Amino acid sequence: MIGLRALAAVVTGAAVLGSAGAGVTAYAFKGAPDGALPYADLVAGVNGTLYGTASAGGNAPCHCGVVFSLTRAGNDLTETVLHAFTGGTDGAQPLADLVSDATGALYGTTFKGGLACACGTVFKLTPAGGRYVEHVLYAFAGGSDGAFPQGGVTFGADGALYGTTTEGGSAGAGTAFRLEGSGSHYRETIVHTFLGMSSGDGSKPVGDLIAVGETLYGVTENGGSNGAGTVYGLTRSGSTFSERLLYTFGYGAGGTQYPGAGLVAGNRGTFFGTTQQGGHDDNGIVYVLVPTKAGYSEHAIHTFGYTIDGAQPIGLTIAADGTLYGTTMHGAGIGSNGCAYPNGCGTVFRLKPSGDGYAFTTLHRFQGGGDGAEPKAGPILSDGTLYGTTRNGGGIVRRACVAMGTRPGCGTVFAVRP
Repeated sequence: MIGLRALAAVVTGAAVLGSAGAGVTAYAFKGAPDGALPYADLVAGVNGTLYGTASAGGNAPCHCGVVFSLTRAGNDLTETVLHAFTGGTDGAQPLADLVSDATGALYGTTFKGGLACACGTVFKLTPAGGRYVEHVLYAFAGGSDGAFPQGGVTFGADGALYGTTTEGGSAGAGTAFRLEGSGSHYRETIVHTFLGMSSGDGSKPVGDLIAVGETLYGVTENGGSNGAGTVYGLTRSGSTFSERLLYTFGYGAGGTQYPGAGLVAGNRGTFFGTTQQGGHDDNGIVYVLVPTKAGYSEHAIHTFGYTIDGAQPIGLTIAADGTLYGTTMHGAGIGSNGCAYPNGCGTVFRLKPSGDGYAFTTLHRFQGGGDGAEPKAGPILSDGTLYGTTRNGGGIVRRACVAMGTRPGCGTVFAVRP
């Protein structure tokens, strides 16, 4: 179960960060060997280094994706491929972000690859002598242990790794799992098996879990009493976990449905998140969950208007002052320009607390060319700059990218100064 591929390529890209509110392409993926189609959030490390994954590309024949780092020297960003997946036991198609430990090791998941059914893996990249060595901590078998993890892993209060799979489990509706061990030897325990659409429980958990004390919080894209997704908590008591549904999404005018990304925690027990549909124009919302005596109440703090401010919000980050930053996959009124949907290729936005509400600002509208298109993950805030990824765009159209079905390019890393 151990893959030993390590440092695969070093590619340099340069960009000068723009003025306040301006967006630039900090790095444009070329398709191979540097990677293509990034789907996940970036993670900030020491000395301003950024880490991320790309779901495709790499120097293996299958173009099964890479883990990369971006280091800054002045205004220049240099990409280093830390691992290129081969599609075998080491995994394939990473869709999620990474998490690191005190030693600098990186942990993540692949949606496919591994043993048996090729149903995905949990991996660890250990720094060793200036390069990284991959160890597969667990390969999903596709049965009761789960299959196809779409989110990353999270360290719980007990130091174990926790994550979710979108399929598998006794009902085929996904699982929440725990991995405990050391080195390259880990053991999986199922924390919760989701019971699917008809049970009132959630189905298809997506995004990362977040740990608050002894409870893990997450979302499901489907399921619940209305079939439109849920927000849930898994609380540990001894060696077992109990599930509590915090909120069930619904349909109808002003309703919210299909959360496509995980939660971010605010103050006083609040949680923020996004839905891909719902709201007055059915283009998605940003919501807040507020604890009450009876449970949690949901409030839409922004409803998207497609051509005006974007559509299908996909991820959030929260600053120390409570300001929210996020992205939308589509919309914002700039022509199609090769994007999958008309009227815009997505946005970067800000929601700043103002009185009893939030003031909305569009910080950048992607144009589908060199600046990127259709982000699939939220941004991160590092040293006063927002960094994120777009799955398409970048202006570099290579044969490898065309073969993977992308329209205007292989994807980008963007930088926006709010």
